[in-house]
Amino acid sequence: MPSNGSDEAEPRWLSCAELESWMRFSAMVMKLQSALDADLQRASGLSLFTYLVLAGLSEAPDRTLRMTDLAVLGNGSLSRLSHAVAKLERKGWVRRRPSPEDGRITLATLTDDGFEKLRSAAPGHVASVRRLVVDVLAPDELHRLGEISTRLLDATAGGSSPGPGRRGSGDGDVPAACTGCGAPAPPWPDRRPVRRGDVPLGRTRAGAARGRRPAVAPAAVGAGRRRHGTP
Repeated sequence: MPSNGSDEAEPRWLSCAELESWMRFSAMVMKLQSALDADLQRASGLSLFTYLVLAGLSEAPDRTLRMTDLAVLGNGSLSRLSHAVAKLERKGWVRRRPSPEDGRITLATLTDDGFEKLRSAAPGHVASVRRLVVDVLAPDELHRLGEISTRLLDATAGGSSPGPGRRGSGDGDVPAACTGCGAPAPPWPDRRPVRRGDVPLGRTRAGAARGRRPAVAPAAVGAGRRRHGTP
C-alpha cells in the first residue's frame, strides 16, 4: 500500500531484470522501425507505413479493403491512413470509392501501377529484414521470436495470451506447412498459425493469386500470415 494512506494498490514496479529486458526490447522496436523506414525511403521513396498500406492491399481479395480495415492492418489511425492514401491516389497507386453495399464505407483498391511500385520496393525491404532480423538469429531463435510476438500481439489486442510452455489454440491449429511459401512448419508444439492483421507485411502474394510471380519471397518473422517483414 502507498505510504500516503491511499486505498490505491501499490504499482507492480519492474525488477532490475525486468526493467533491463523492457528497455532493451523498447529500444529494439523503435530502432528497428526507424532503420526499416530509412532503408525504404532511401531505396524506394516509400515510408514504412506507406509500404505496409500497399502490401496490405496487395494481399486482400481483389486488392481491395475497407479503409477502416486497412488502418488496422497498417497499424495506424484512420486520419493518418486517409492522408497517406490521398497521396497514393495522386500518384495513381491506389483508388478509393464508396462501397456498393454501403455508401458510408470507403473502399481502397491497389492499382496495377501501385502493385508494380510495391514489386519494385519489396526486394530491398526483404533484404533489410534479413540483414536486421532474420540473418541475425538462429532458426530456433527466429521461431521462438514468432511465438513471443504472437503472445504480445494477443496482449495488445486484449486477448488471452498463453504463457511459456502452454499451447496457444490446440493441435488442430498447427499447420503442416506455411500457407505462403510451402515451407515445413516449425516443430514447436505450441506454435499457432499467424493470423491476418497480426503483424505488418514484408512480402506479397497478390501476384500468385492472379497467376503472377509473387512480388517478394518469404522473408521474416511470421508476420505474414503473413507475415514477413516488420516488427
